[in-house]
Amino acid sequence: MRRAPAFDVTQCVRAFCARLPAFALALLAAVAWPHAALAQATGPVRLVVPVPAGGSLDATARLVAAFLAERLNEPVQIDNRPGAATNIGTEYVVRAAPDGRTLLFGAVSLAINPSLYKLGFDPLRDLEPVAHVSSEQFLLVARGDLAAAVPADLARFAQDKPGGLNCAAPPGPMTLACEQLKLELAGGATVIPYAGVAPALNALLGGHVDVAFLSVEDVLGAVRAGKLRALANAGGPQMKSPFPDLPRLADTWPGFVVSGLTGILAPAGTPPELIRRLNREVNAVLANPAVRERMALGGQIPGGGTPEQFGELLKSRHDYYARLIRRAGIPVQ
Repeated sequence: MRRAPAFDVTQCVRAFCARLPAFALALLAAVAWPHAALAQATGPVRLVVPVPAGGSLDATARLVAAFLAERLNEPVQIDNRPGAATNIGTEYVVRAAPDGRTLLFGAVSLAINPSLYKLGFDPLRDLEPVAHVSSEQFLLVARGDLAAAVPADLARFAQDKPGGLNCAAPPGPMTLACEQLKLELAGGATVIPYAGVAPALNALLGGHVDVAFLSVEDVLGAVRAGKLRALANAGGPQMKSPFPDLPRLADTWPGFVVSGLTGILAPAGTPPELIRRLNREVNAVLANPAVRERMALGGQIPGGGTPEQFGELLKSRHDYYARLIRRAGIPVQ
């Protein structure tokens, strides 16, 4: 009785591949390569957050990381590296290996800091945009007993009060908004710096300062409770405030817009195939209804789109803030 010849897997695969058209083999390689490239590096994917744990940027990063881990089928670890107005964490990612394993969860400070600080790197040049995650809405708010109902009332108040208005200024776009308010009021405002949103908000609630530009998430409860007074929606026309009757800040002072953003970036030199794969997965996360609902509760608008669109958004914000910083005469630190 003749025995059947042994089944040779290698020979079978070779025979199958020989019958595949060249373009099909290329397609298989293109699909598999980003997954293989991520798998070859060791350790979890690290999402560096350049601020302390507990703030709104950190909360958004953790929300995205949890759902992104499901999409990638591997852990995504939050790595908080605060300090130097987010420059410490940003530079850490700039210097990281461009293998898709170390990513930055950045904010609008990426567009601001090149005009404010002498940096040993350029975040717009040394980082690759991956995906725009969200836009953050800001309100112009006043202490509850301030006799102002709309932004135009602040001009009168600034004239009547010795020294003008005090504007609480946490780092980033909120400080620059206070500087722009000072310009609009012809010097009738004093910028009072605070180390973070929490102390600035406490000062406003305690009546130690007059106004501030703070995110919807940070002030929503206090405004609804009557502890603070919302004077204007500080975002652009695409922003939908939970207080639809509020005037837009730009309607009083044309061009005056305060907007935040979050997004994911990778070190320059990260292979384009990895960037595209990560972009697809982040976009899928942002399309998840649970993620969109959580963001809406925090006053955020989900982003999305291509890496190129995110890069253009960062560039437009950089140009806007560079002009403002020059106009306000803020020195480079």
